[in-house]
Amino acid sequence: QNIPEGEKLIKMTMSENQRNLEAGLLLNKNRNDINECRITVAVLFSTFVAVCGSFCFGCAAGYSSMAQTGIINDLGLSVAQYSMFGSSMTFGGMFGAIFSGKVADLIGRKGTMWFGQVFCIAGWLAIAFAQNTIWLDAGRFSTGFAVGLFSYVLMQSCGCSLFYVIGNFIHWRNLALIGLIPCILQVVTLFIIPESPRLLGKWGREKECRASLQLLRGDDADVSEEANTIKETMALFDQGPKSRVMDLFQRRYAPSLVIGVGLMLLQQLSGSSGIMFYVGSVFDKGGFPKSIGSMILAVIMIPKSILGVILVEKMGRRPLLLVSTTGMCLFSLFLAFSFSFRSYGMLDELTPIFTCIGVVGFLSSFAIGMGGLPWIIMSEIFPMNVKVSAGTLVTLANWSFSWIVAFAYNFMIEWNASGTFLIFFSICAAGIAFIYAMVPETKGRTLEDIQASLTDFRQTSMEKGLLNKSLSIRERERKFRNEDVFLETGLSRKSPRELIKKAQDDDGECRVTASVFLSTFVAYSMFGSILTLGGLIGAIFSGKVADVLGRKRMMLFCEAFCVTGWLAIALAKDALWLDCGRLLLGIGIGLFSYVIPVYVAEIAPKHVRGSFVFANQLMQNCGIALFFIIGNFVPWRLLAIVGFVPCVLHVSCIFFIPESPRWLAKKGRDKDCRTALQCLRGPDVDISREANTIRDTIEMSEVDGETRMSELFRRRYAYPLFIGVGLMFLQQLSGSAGVTYYASSLFQKGGFPSAVGTSVIATMMVPKAMLGTIIVDKLGRRTLLMASCAAMGLSALLLSVSYGFQSFGILPDLTPIFTCIGVLGHTVTFALGMGGLPWIIMAEIFPMNVKVSAGTLVTVTNWLFGWIVTYTFNFMLEWNASGMFFIFSMVSAFSIVFVYFLVPETKGRSLEEIQALFSNSVQ
Repeated sequence: QNIPEGEKLIKMTMSENQRNLEAGLLLNKNRNDINECRITVAVLFSTFVAVCGSFCFGCAAGYSSMAQTGIINDLGLSVAQYSMFGSSMTFGGMFGAIFSGKVADLIGRKGTMWFGQVFCIAGWLAIAFAQNTIWLDAGRFSTGFAVGLFSYVLMQSCGCSLFYVIGNFIHWRNLALIGLIPCILQVVTLFIIPESPRLLGKWGREKECRASLQLLRGDDADVSEEANTIKETMALFDQGPKSRVMDLFQRRYAPSLVIGVGLMLLQQLSGSSGIMFYVGSVFDKGGFPKSIGSMILAVIMIPKSILGVILVEKMGRRPLLLVSTTGMCLFSLFLAFSFSFRSYGMLDELTPIFTCIGVVGFLSSFAIGMGGLPWIIMSEIFPMNVKVSAGTLVTLANWSFSWIVAFAYNFMIEWNASGTFLIFFSICAAGIAFIYAMVPETKGRTLEDIQASLTDFRQTSMEKGLLNKSLSIRERERKFRNEDVFLETGLSRKSPRELIKKAQDDDGECRVTASVFLSTFVAYSMFGSILTLGGLIGAIFSGKVADVLGRKRMMLFCEAFCVTGWLAIALAKDALWLDCGRLLLGIGIGLFSYVIPVYVAEIAPKHVRGSFVFANQLMQNCGIALFFIIGNFVPWRLLAIVGFVPCVLHVSCIFFIPESPRWLAKKGRDKDCRTALQCLRGPDVDISREANTIRDTIEMSEVDGETRMSELFRRRYAYPLFIGVGLMFLQQLSGSAGVTYYASSLFQKGGFPSAVGTSVIATMMVPKAMLGTIIVDKLGRRTLLMASCAAMGLSALLLSVSYGFQSFGILPDLTPIFTCIGVLGHTVTFALGMGGLPWIIMAEIFPMNVKVSAGTLVTVTNWLFGWIVTYTFNFMLEWNASGMFFIFSMVSAFSIVFVYFLVPETKGRSLEEIQALFSNSVQ
């Protein structure tokens, strides 16, 4: 009897505006006017003018490859300086992307292209007349800013090909002046083409909209049907509130947002920007003549792009994306084998040919699909009311990861070319799975049709999600009958039965209740994820605070935030208090996450350092287990008071422990350093040798002075930095934080009792973490990391299969058991290795002179991606739980490859020996 009442509640509580919007879009879905399919001269010319911006991008991308040798020789640049120059365009593009949507919406598509060309022209002139790196970087940044604007309004391959050809014969300064030509051409021709009719319709300029449509469709075409469709669609969207960037993170936009951001992420992490920007150095490293290789690329890329243009409306977006990504995947693997053969001196005569085939094949595959199709899909899937904020966010994601790849590429190639392309191969393989599982086909459908289909999908998902939520609330109401258990999420005390009764009395108030359900879902996702947002803030300052205050005082400083946070939650009167308390807790934990592993690594003997640092993870699991158990019996306010107890205990104990001897030595307090060491090692131990080693190592590291964040990106620090950031990146993208934060939701969704599930997790996590503490210095870091990642991958795959079976009604009696095994397996195996080992390795691999800046960057990476995962986890779970855990399983599989090829074993070595190992590796 509960389910019909719940369904009745859902049907009665749908928002009136939302119903009107969906009905209007679905009504437009079946309209088909042949005039919309006409390809006139005006459409062709307008498209040509617009894609001149992409031609400018292609010229800029090809420029860095062909000008590399000339610029380095003429201006005396190092590899790090040229990497900064090459990646400055993507950094500028990131800034351009931030403003792209708003600028395009305010001044129009034509105005944005004019505005962008001002920066593009200024950038090319600055490069052409550059006398030092500042001029070069400023010019490249300006060009990138313009390209960031263009990428939003969408012959990159033509521009690349042109510069790949003429760059072999023309000086780099003249090449920059040639880059001005397409910019000037676009500025002149923009006066001739019309503005976007949909933008004019959005602005309410109906007359200009019809005039623009008439010009684009032809003088003899009847545009009234299409104009009315545009007008009606805009009017429907105008009825709803204007969406801000934060409003995007609602379940209604989750499918579109995951597809848009996911495609951009895969496009860049496949290595496309690095190969395109520095293709000459790839040919040189593989022993193939750069001039011949670039000429071959120039000849092949344009026909490949033309083929892509022809096939995109015949094959469709999905098949072409799958073909393109598969080609990139295979050719990345080909390049990995080629550089591996070369490093071992095998097949010396064939490896240059293999390199040429691999590079040409990769870029050709990229040009045929993955290069342009993500931008096409981005421009199709977002409704007009969120196109500004969604387009800006997706474009920003593309340029952010493009800058990371473009900057790190040269260092990675110099360090291990084979391993680099093996990473790209793994990402492309994950891209194939992502496209197959999540990307819809949009060929042959109007923008209104596409958006209506996504809205229809979202409606079905929302009804299921609200039904599950109402039943879950009913269950909790019976359990905590007298408690205000909904305060933390903003719900009222009324039970679902009372809400149904009120819905029958007042239909208007029922629709408000539906809004409360949706806003509650978003509010609790914000409450759950704001801990990681606070952790991100704390991580930004963690390194500097620990260096200024010292390790002990830093821990006291952290506890001030934790104590205040717990009190704010315990005394909360509304959601604001809850969020502020959770944020303060996050800041304290973000600071702790850096200082605790660093302090323990600096005081522990080398033969047990791994076990001691792993105790940090053990204590985390003890805290999680404790709250999983008592949280089933204790009200949430009392639970917050319980969280206050270990903070007070920690503050009391800090006064009895010594300061880190390595920090004291760094500060020149040699006497205090020896006293601390003597206290740690015992009164009868001779600590003079260890004290002298610490002092000598710190003196050597201080020859270069304290390293700033920007100086981290030198070749000498590339290897440890890549390992530290990579492990934190993979730790979070495996879904660990989301599974830990929302374990009860996973059990409920799988049909397993959440109280039983969380109690079982609590029982198993502590022994597993203790086991990890014992074996980390016996098995070693690498072995334990790979075992943990393998088990997490299998558990995530089991959860994917379980939720997939549930959605299709297969094996309904077994899916709760599969869910329980999957959640337990993922959580427990994470605690065994991947939870604590990245922090151990981070504390070991960085020398003292970069520990502040490197530790801060690595910790920020962890908390940034932790927040992304925890905030989006609930939305992805409601949208497609099976697909989400399949992605997590692919990330875990990639983590095994990453650890096997890149992470060294540090077991049984002193910190000074480990840092010497990395120095020798760089040399």
